[in-house]
Amino acid sequence: MTSKLKYQMAIQWSDEDYCFLVGFPDFSGQQWCTHGETYEEAVIQGIEAPG
Repeated sequence: MTSKLKYQMAIQWSDEDYCFLVGFPDFSGQQWCTHGETYEEAVIQGIEAPG
Protein backbone atom coordinates (compact mmCIF):
# COMPACT_ATOMS: atom_id res chain seq x y z
CA MET A 1 0.00 0.00 0.00
CA THR A 2 2.71 2.52 0.90
CA SER A 3 4.39 1.99 -2.46
CA LYS A 4 1.32 3.56 -4.12
CA LEU A 5 1.47 6.73 -2.04
CA LYS A 6 2.97 9.78 -3.71
CA TYR A 7 3.98 11.46 -0.42
CA GLN A 8 5.20 10.18 2.92
CA MET A 9 2.35 10.21 5.44
CA ALA A 10 2.82 10.62 9.21
CA ILE A 11 0.05 9.51 11.59
CA GLN A 12 0.14 10.38 15.28
CA TRP A 13 -2.35 9.93 18.10
CA SER A 14 -3.47 13.18 19.80
CA ASP A 15 -4.59 12.93 23.42
CA GLU A 16 -5.78 16.53 23.21
CA ASP A 17 -7.99 15.99 20.14
CA TYR A 18 -8.70 12.31 20.88
CA CYS A 19 -8.06 11.28 17.27
CA PHE A 20 -5.27 10.31 14.89
CA LEU A 21 -3.70 13.31 13.15
CA VAL A 22 -2.35 12.96 9.62
CA GLY A 23 0.46 15.06 8.20
CA PHE A 24 2.79 15.08 5.22
CA PRO A 25 6.45 15.84 6.05
CA ASP A 26 7.17 16.70 2.39
CA PHE A 27 5.03 19.85 2.74
CA SER A 28 7.07 22.27 4.85
CA GLY A 29 5.21 24.57 7.22
CA GLN A 30 2.22 22.25 7.43
CA GLN A 31 1.98 20.16 10.56
CA TRP A 32 -1.36 18.33 10.23
CA CYS A 33 -3.61 18.05 7.20
CA THR A 34 -6.48 15.78 8.25
CA HIS A 35 -7.50 13.31 10.94
CA GLY A 36 -9.46 10.16 11.73
CA GLU A 37 -11.18 8.71 14.77
CA THR A 38 -9.47 5.36 14.08
CA TYR A 39 -6.07 4.60 12.59
CA GLU A 40 -7.72 3.04 9.56
CA GLU A 41 -9.90 6.12 9.01
CA ALA A 42 -6.83 8.35 9.32
CA VAL A 43 -5.06 6.33 6.63
CA ILE A 44 -8.06 6.66 4.29
CA GLN A 45 -8.30 10.40 4.94
CA GLY A 46 -4.56 10.74 4.38
CA ILE A 47 -4.68 8.90 1.05
CA GLU A 48 -7.46 11.20 -0.15
CA ALA A 49 -5.95 14.45 1.22
CA PRO A 50 -3.02 15.34 -1.09
CA GLY A 51 -5.07 14.69 -4.23
